[in-house]
Amino acid sequence: MKKNILFLFFFFCLSGYAASMPETSRDIKLQVERSNTPILKSSISYIIPIEASIEGTIVSVSFLSDLDVTVRITNVDTGEAVYECAYSATALSILPVTLDGEDLGEYKIEICYEDTVVYGEFVLC
Repeated sequence: MKKNILFLFFFFCLSGYAASMPETSRDIKLQVERSNTPILKSSISYIIPIEASIEGTIVSVSFLSDLDVTVRITNVDTGEAVYECAYSATALSILPVTLDGEDLGEYKIEICYEDTVVYGEFVLC
């Protein structure tokens, strides 16, 4: 009985510790803004071949396939583009974008490829 109580005590302590740890990386939810590519309306959802996340002041853009893209990051409050780059991505490559020195606040990332624009918003804090 004592072992069970001791086990539960340690379990709750570890759970509380894990919940209090700071989040080191946050995914940026990407959406398709426009695409001229026909998308089948079925139970199969459109797969975006790009993922993005932010850790501190570094935005990481991960590519799941070979793509020629333009990446733009804009300060939502000012409308100012703080980063823009044309990039030839290979499958499984990562483009790190450093936002050191930029104001804290809301930003929008846009990734254009072929006839598609993918975007997401994130907070730099």
